Amino acid sequence: MVSGRLEESWHSRYERWATQHQSEYQIAGWSEQGLARRLDLVLRIIGQTNLKSGSLLLDLGAGPGTYTRALGTRGHQCLGLDYSWNVINIAKRKDVTGRYLQGEAYHLPFQNRSFDAILCIGVLQSLESPKEAILEMRRILKPQGYLLLDGLNSLFWLHTVRNWRERIKGTEKRMSYYSPFEVIEEMSRFGLGQTQIHWLATPEVFQPSLLVRGKYQNHLFARLFGYAFLILARNEP
Repeated sequence: MVSGRLEESWHSRYERWATQHQSEYQIAGWSEQGLARRLDLVLRIIGQTNLKSGSLLLDLGAGPGTYTRALGTRGHQCLGLDYSWNVINIAKRKDVTGRYLQGEAYHLPFQNRSFDAILCIGVLQSLESPKEAILEMRRILKPQGYLLLDGLNSLFWLHTVRNWRERIKGTEKRMSYYSPFEVIEEMSRFGLGQTQIHWLATPEVFQPSLLVRGKYQNHLFARLFGYAFLILARNEP
C-alpha cells in the first residue's frame, strides 16, 4: 500500500526508473559513485557487528538486489523485499538463486522476531510516516538484533537550502530529510539502543576520517559535510 502525495510521487518515479534504466544505480535513484559509496559503507558497518555466518537478514527496500547479493556472498541468508514488482523481477534476473518478495515498510509480511538484522537503505526519504515503519522493523527484529537505517540529513546545508526553496516556491515536496539525532531519540523510545551514527560525507575527501567510530558525531560536522547518515542500532526488549 502506498499512501500520501510524497509516497505516490516516489512510487511513480521508481516504477519509471525500473522500465527506463538498466544500471542498478539508476534504478535505485543514485549516481554510480553514490551507490558504490553506500554499499562500501554498509558492508563496513555490518562487518563491525557480531553477526554470524548464516544469520537471517532482511534487505528492506532491496531495489535491484545490490545489497542482498553482497550480503549473501558474505555468508548471510539475506531476503530482499521491495514494493515494486518491476524492480523485484530485475533483482531476480540478476540473482536467480536469491529470495525476493513484494511488500512495503508499513506492513511487513513476517512474524515477530524473525530476523537477526534489518538493512533499510534508500527508504526513509520516500516515507511520510517513518515512525510507523521503524516500529514495524523493530517488531520483526529478534532480541539484540541489528537495524541499519539510512536517511538524508536535514542538517546538511544543501538540504536546508532545498527545503527552503520548496517552501518559498510552494513546490511539491520531493523527498523527506531527517536529523539523525532526532531519529535516534525516537528509536530509543521504541527500544532500539546502542546506536552509532556513520556519515556519508560530501565532499568525499572527508569520508576516510569517518571510518573512525564515534568521530564527528555532532551538529557542526553534520551541517558542513554529512550529506547522509547511517544509524546502527540494536533491539533491546
